[in-house]
Amino acid sequence: MYKILVPTDFSECSKAAIKVGADIAKWFNGTLVVMHWFDSPNYKDIKEFVPDSANSSNIEEYKEHVSSAIEKLIGSVLTDIPKLEKVPIYDKDPTEIMELPLVKNEVNLIVMGTNGVSNLKERILGSNTQRVVRNAPCPVITLKDYFDFGKLHELVIASDFNNTANADGYNQIFRFFEKHDADTMLLKVVTPSFFEDTQSSMKKINAFREQLDFDEDHLKPVVYNSYSATEGIQAYCNTLGNGMLCVTTKGLTGISYFMSGSLTEDLVNKLNVPVISVKVS
Repeated sequence: MYKILVPTDFSECSKAAIKVGADIAKWFNGTLVVMHWFDSPNYKDIKEFVPDSANSSNIEEYKEHVSSAIEKLIGSVLTDIPKLEKVPIYDKDPTEIMELPLVKNEVNLIVMGTNGVSNLKERILGSNTQRVVRNAPCPVITLKDYFDFGKLHELVIASDFNNTANADGYNQIFRFFEKHDADTMLLKVVTPSFFEDTQSSMKKINAFREQLDFDEDHLKPVVYNSYSATEGIQAYCNTLGNGMLCVTTKGLTGISYFMSGSLTEDLVNKLNVPVISVKVS
């Protein structure tokens, strides 16, 4: 049975994530887990953004307010509530959260919003989103707004397709879309700095394609020219209707091929489509 984890900081984007997480849980007849965590050093800065917790005098009192606020939040954003699992409020950072037995051994998918509740340097989501993406033991969907998971009709794999081993990561992602009749675009962005002729690009894409456990009729190669990888992916994804970008990450080394450093955050911040990522070795 699938277990879907949704971290919340009570922001609008995390409310959207709860709705999407609930949709996915119902799609797979699974369980929704809504979690809140915080770092003790930032407790006093963060608590003012959690409903009814501004006057909490200590961390334990804050946790009680958060637990009540989560129940109210779920009731306010969901009309059809799936199976729910209650979890403690954790005083841990995102890296430690990803090491919890619940997350490592039971959770199949994480759904989280990409915008936090403020410009705080450290917050529950926002700048910590990439720490979850890079350390999560399962696929992670990041989003800005609500989207209808059941009506996704296009997936975009953006890669340089140099490493066919990365196909294993995408095969993990595909299991969430087996019931969808979605086309999957294998997107290669060619830039002046990393120029490659179309024939060479297509050869790499086709070799990669053979490693995917997906209906070949729905796999479509796309070679796209742009001045940068970010601009090319953004321009292509802006043409999607109800679609999703798929990427892989190598943990702390950054998103595979060109997705290192700040480029991943660039994509997450600029794209209007949701992004699903998975860590590969």
